[in-house]
Amino acid sequence: MSKILNIISIVAMFVCFAAQPASATEQKAKTIEECQKIYNACYAQCRKDYPTQDLEGDAQRTTCGTTCAAQRTACKAAVEYATKARPALEDMIEKLKSFLDEILKSLPEGNQAPSPDQKPKSGPEEGPVKI
Repeated sequence: MSKILNIISIVAMFVCFAAQPASATEQKAKTIEECQKIYNACYAQCRKDYPTQDLEGDAQRTTCGTTCAAQRTACKAAVEYATKARPALEDMIEKLKSFLDEILKSLPEGNQAPSPDQKPKSGPEEGPVKI
């Protein structure tokens, strides 16, 4: 019985942590197109902040652009999670919860499995095998 309750608590913790993915972007996008718009604005700001066409300006713009690309990737991952993975996970969790509830209901009161510390009352003794 306690094993089942431990499984339920682990599933509940997973739901809590999986419910809110971390996002690298400050703006919340709901579609991949919005992620691209955020990237375009970010990269336009990079070109504005580092306009010089010398080695230093190019290096700074490249670093800034790489940050924008990383934010776009994180944004796309968050959108994919929110639209595809999260609903599937929530569905699996609900099915698992109802399955575990049925198991708990089917167990008779006071009939619990022996704990691992208890040895069976009958059966072969453990020890070296005699040949």
